[in-house]
Amino acid sequence: MTRNIALVGSIPLGDAGAVFEAVGDTLDGMVRRVPDGENAERLNWAHWQARAFERIPFVEQVTPEQEPAALAPTGGRDPAPQFRVKPGFPTAAVQFGALGYAESARASYAVFSELRKAGRLPKGCRFQIGMATALSVVGQHVDERFQEAIEPAYERRLLEEIDEIAATLPNRDIAIQWNLATELSIIEGHR
Repeated sequence: MTRNIALVGSIPLGDAGAVFEAVGDTLDGMVRRVPDGENAERLNWAHWQARAFERIPFVEQVTPEQEPAALAPTGGRDPAPQFRVKPGFPTAAVQFGALGYAESARASYAVFSELRKAGRLPKGCRFQIGMATALSVVGQHVDERFQEAIEPAYERRLLEEIDEIAATLPNRDIAIQWNLATELSIIEGHR
């Protein structure tokens, strides 16, 4: 019996090459899309997007209110850094530079493409690019008083990154996967 397996993102094997080789060796013929494992700084889901906020000169990091470990969405782990617009600056002025998704996708696709050419991955499989939504990232990294104002700017930049990916990588070889953990927890009433 043939099985189709869907991989959803993080595979902590160190780097994209190790992930692609492990998937090719272990799941050959069972996967149609292969993520790069979201390793290194991207391994902790959307936490790596904190740097997008750190680069905005009039945005500052704030200390989030501490929740008891039993109530914390991170299970008592350190919360993600949170940011707000400095007093006296308009939230409408917030603009994001590169988020890193397009850069990571290009780098990982180069490895994916070489390994597929070498026969280490099935010919028809695609490179899967996992992305967190603006709601997830802003909800995790922005003080809630500023979220509604900042989310549209982040979303614009996120969509620009997808355009960059689509313009620089062969569309027949890629698949975009939206990571919806936050959204599903909202729908289920957990957030």
